Amino acid sequence: MATENNISEIEPLLNSGREKKVPAKDIVQVVSPYAVYVVIILMVGNILNQLCRFVLISTNQSMAQDLEFGDKECNVSNISALEHFLKENKINESSVQFCSWNDGARCDDKNLTEFCKWWYSGTGITYELLVGPLFMVVLSFTGIPVSLVSEAKSFNRKTILSICVFGWSIATLVTGWATQYWQVAIVRMMLALFEAPYLTFSSSLASCYFSKKHRSIVIATLQIGVFVGFGSAFLLSVLDEALGWRWTYWLSGIPGLVISVIIFITVKELKPHDKPITNKKVNIMETLRVFKSPEHIMLVLAMSVRNGSGFVFAYNINNYFHHYYPNYPTEIFMTWSPVVTGCIGTAIGGLLADYLSRRWGSAGRLLVVILSTVS
Repeated sequence: MATENNISEIEPLLNSGREKKVPAKDIVQVVSPYAVYVVIILMVGNILNQLCRFVLISTNQSMAQDLEFGDKECNVSNISALEHFLKENKINESSVQFCSWNDGARCDDKNLTEFCKWWYSGTGITYELLVGPLFMVVLSFTGIPVSLVSEAKSFNRKTILSICVFGWSIATLVTGWATQYWQVAIVRMMLALFEAPYLTFSSSLASCYFSKKHRSIVIATLQIGVFVGFGSAFLLSVLDEALGWRWTYWLSGIPGLVISVIIFITVKELKPHDKPITNKKVNIMETLRVFKSPEHIMLVLAMSVRNGSGFVFAYNINNYFHHYYPNYPTEIFMTWSPVVTGCIGTAIGGLLADYLSRRWGSAGRLLVVILSTVS
């Protein structure tokens, strides 16, 4: 567990204008086993954060059939009965032509529901609303005000993290009871509301247990949870096929309830005199002026490009394979590939950022951001 001696060794490193080189024997003392535990448990929380966020990519088609949303097409529901009907009535059309006639008008004919039925793909504008504006707008604009209020009021970060995990887990569980599209939409916004502050507060809290020398690799470790959670979401398609989409949501939400309790009980918030901050009150208006700096504006633009392309890929790659390669086992390839490549890239980026920051300061970290964005 982190002791006062550990913190006293970390504090000068965090407060110094220029980083000091720490001897190898001192690093062992600074990086305590408890600090490593904190990073690991917060990374597990990040895995569940991404898992609950992306469970939709593996369940959207089965949800669409049940809740009737998304693009649709009139398909044959009983081919043997339809072929007998066509032959008996001397209709010179194939079963597919019969059901798709006039943009699927026969699916709306109550006398023909035995032969033709609407099939909902779970894609289109209604799906994009769930993964786009309804989720991303709340996610984007929740983290900043929550962080500012927390800093101004000195709220306990581990309590906020516990509430966040508990909140998005409840939202995931509630989705499993949805009976209409609008209910899913509301719960998606609730999910975004609780997920938004997590990475900010987990990064802030975890960084307090390490010197600046190790800060990038700490953040990179937390980011590994993004790739593991995203990759794990593809495995949920197996659960969806076996138990249905409702059980997939219920089983995805339960682990978070346990982790929220573990974070609340076992993760220690550093006491005010231990925190590497001054006693000066946080002025929200002064903090907001930081957002006007050219460096911050460029970072926001870079992250917008990076996250924009990343989310478009993440939410639509499964739909792409279902449409063009319906028999391809995406749950196998897409489970390990983002985890392996993402973890390698994150680890290399974190180590490189730490190394370059010791040589060139903040410019070194910025260079890593630029290289990752361009590549």
